[in-house]
Amino acid sequence: MATPSTTDTEDSPSAPLVSCFVTGTGLATRRPLLALVPLLSGLLSLDQLERAARADTAFQLNFALPVPLADLWTFLDAPTREGVTVFGYSARTVQRQPELLGGALLVAGGALLLLGLLTAVYLGAIDDALAGRRSEHLANLRQHAPVTLAFAALQFLGLLVLLGIGTLGTGTGSIRGSAGPLVLALLGGIVGLYLLTPGVYVGVAARLGPRTAFDRGIDVALTSEYLAFALCHALAVVAVSVPLSAVGFAGGLGSLVFVAPVAAPVGLVLNGATMAFVRSQVDGGVESPEDLGEGPPPAPAARPPSDGADRDPDSPLDSGPDTEE
Repeated sequence: MATPSTTDTEDSPSAPLVSCFVTGTGLATRRPLLALVPLLSGLLSLDQLERAARADTAFQLNFALPVPLADLWTFLDAPTREGVTVFGYSARTVQRQPELLGGALLVAGGALLLLGLLTAVYLGAIDDALAGRRSEHLANLRQHAPVTLAFAALQFLGLLVLLGIGTLGTGTGSIRGSAGPLVLALLGGIVGLYLLTPGVYVGVAARLGPRTAFDRGIDVALTSEYLAFALCHALAVVAVSVPLSAVGFAGGLGSLVFVAPVAAPVGLVLNGATMAFVRSQVDGGVESPEDLGEGPPPAPAARPPSDGADRDPDSPLDSGPDTEE
């Protein structure tokens, strides 16, 4: 059924990438309420909102790789006057009040836990929309939370590594002594994000546990097709970040709250495009925007699943109902 898409892919290498972003746009048009998740995620980052509201910035030029949940902070960065900080605190502040780190770790861990649960429901609904299924949010939470929470745990582990390196220089009130290892850790975090993010999408799309999902996701990340997609994603973020940051930093907190609902649907487009790309890798074809219906595709009511010529019983993506009355 997906042979025309395969033919187009072979004729034009850029066609699959364009198709993914068109599919993401169609998803955001048909399921606009899904944008509430990235909107909530962006507004719940109170520390970033506070720092961005106080920032003396005209505009920003931000790059961003694909992430499980793209929100306001995919397009904007909350700068600090002290430069590199530890959870927003300067090294000198951490030296004087080390107990601040404990509270910051608890807040960061709780935020990642909440985002992990939200992402399970969010990406599950995106995958349902692309597959033409009705979403069952509690079922998606139970099914996909293991892989999204595993990703959140890896993020928290990365924060701990950065925390350890960032506090090496607090004895002198400076982080210069740990600048080299900190840069290496930041580069390692970028590489880790690039390699692990596809695994979250694979886990949701193929109904896999964390270990298998991340193994298959790394295989996807190492392909030239995913590299091209990630670069297109980064360029799309660049194009949006300039006007969005110019407005967002123009009037303090009020401007940031104003642009958050603008960033949310754009983030949904990017997440939908990433899911469409990953589905094309694990399912053999990207659904066209016309296929993004509100319910499952029609099927003969009297035909049992085992007799269906158009179904692949081994496909983990074909889990919708066989009939609709």
